[in-house]
Amino acid sequence: MQLSRAVAAKSDQASRWIGAELKALTGLAIPIAAANLSEMAMALTNMVMIGRLGASALAAGGLGGNLLWCVLVIPLGIIMAVGAVAAHAFGAGDRIAVGRAAGQGLVLAAVLSFPAIAVLWWTGPATALIGADPALVPLLTDYLRAIAFSVPAALGFAVLQRFVSALFRPRLPTVISMIAIAFNAIANQALIFGDFGFPALGVAGSGLATTLICWAQFLSLAGVIAVTPYFRGYRPFQGIWPLHRPILREILTVGWPIGGSMAVESWFFLTTGFLVWQFGTAALAAHQVAVSFSSISYMIVLALSHAATYRVAHAMGARTPLAARRAGAVAIIASVLFMSVVACGMWLFAKPIVGIYLDLDEPANLAVLPIAITLIGIAALFQIADGLQCAAAGALRGLKDTRATLIAALFGYWVAGIGSGLGLGFALGMGPAGLWLGLAVGLAAAGGVLTWRFRRKSGALVAAAAP
Repeated sequence: MQLSRAVAAKSDQASRWIGAELKALTGLAIPIAAANLSEMAMALTNMVMIGRLGASALAAGGLGGNLLWCVLVIPLGIIMAVGAVAAHAFGAGDRIAVGRAAGQGLVLAAVLSFPAIAVLWWTGPATALIGADPALVPLLTDYLRAIAFSVPAALGFAVLQRFVSALFRPRLPTVISMIAIAFNAIANQALIFGDFGFPALGVAGSGLATTLICWAQFLSLAGVIAVTPYFRGYRPFQGIWPLHRPILREILTVGWPIGGSMAVESWFFLTTGFLVWQFGTAALAAHQVAVSFSSISYMIVLALSHAATYRVAHAMGARTPLAARRAGAVAIIASVLFMSVVACGMWLFAKPIVGIYLDLDEPANLAVLPIAITLIGIAALFQIADGLQCAAAGALRGLKDTRATLIAALFGYWVAGIGSGLGLGFALGMGPAGLWLGLAVGLAAAGGVLTWRFRRKSGALVAAAAP
């Protein structure tokens, strides 16, 4: 009788802390997810409005957007470490270190902007040297040079977004991002087509609109932080100077493997897209449909991953490793369960999903439909693996164990993923489906390694803290 009561009491206690942690996790993740989706909405607005200029303009804008991400992915990864460092200091009650993390993050954002701007400035002309369409080169060059100066603002906004999120106040940047959607559409309309008395700049106008909106977002967030007593108390802008080498070193040490793993993952998907292209235009179109739809659900688990980083880092700063272990475990389970629901929906509604992107009554699209349905079915499978690896990586960032994420990404994506994709797609003749099964294998391998690593590392920390 006493044993059953003890078991019931433990079960009730576990239910309470799981419920409390899940509430805290989703409270952080929902505003972050809304901000992520807002950024996607702005990118989609840009492409839709550029598309009204014709196929060449759309190609230049789409390629320019991909190149921008390739340039930004490593700096943004490094900046992500600001959140882990600030949340750890917040958990420890060290207000000065929280502000210094934000200030030194802004210094890094400024420094990292210079090479990024230089690369974007000269990438357009460089494409002429590798045989790019001569008609595309000037459009791409104008777009990249107009959007290049958005980089300092985008990185600065990312720093301040992580600062306020580490303090468990993620709604402010989310509101700013959502408001920016409407202003972005107005700016595109004015600068692309010359409405409201502005000059018609074409593709370059969209790049300039993005730059203006990024600076408006950054300055708005900085302004609100500067006048809000709660944020001002941490003195984030006073943390810019003088340079604080220990904090700067910590951000770089934690951040460069994050940037590396993000680059490895992005290039993994980019390489798979080029390999799918070998099977024809219809296969590439199907690939783009499946990637585009999958990226929506990924924004949700990415938000859960960021929330896991803040919760785990806060608990570690407060010297409660058991709470950190529980926070990471809840985030991983929640991500897998969410992606399982998404997977079921993708399996059941594959054809309607394709219909969102393509006119299914158009004969020219009939060749794309069966390939896209197959790839969406496989994408449903790797959604679960993607949720696993994304949440586990976020939990490890909270422990400041980021080199493991880079190693797992290199092994999972480029050894297991590309290796199995090449074997299935080309050697066994499975085509695009084989390459996408390689994506699933790569994500599952990375997810398995990262989950094992978090369980092992957090378990060791809990054991070390035990009396």
